[in-house]
Amino acid sequence: MKKTDIADLKMKTLDELKRTLLDMREELSKLSIEEKLGKAKNMNARRAKNKDIARVLTFMSLKEMGQVFEEEKVKNKSRAKGETSH
Repeated sequence: MKKTDIADLKMKTLDELKRTLLDMREELSKLSIEEKLGKAKNMNARRAKNKDIARVLTFMSLKEMGQVFEEEKVKNKSRAKGETSH
């Protein structure tokens, strides 16, 4: 995966990342089948695809954690405003 591809992953939404993950897993299964049949040209492609999948999963978890943290910040701000108005 190129640096530009990684930058694109950072900009994608959670739903887009899920779609990307499904596509990558399909490609991985095709690569596995080709390797078992002896048709694979690049023997390291499967390993590289596994790493790409791990990157996508990492960005997905970061996005999910980021949403949780953003929700907590909003709750804390609303609580702080509510406490000062008493």
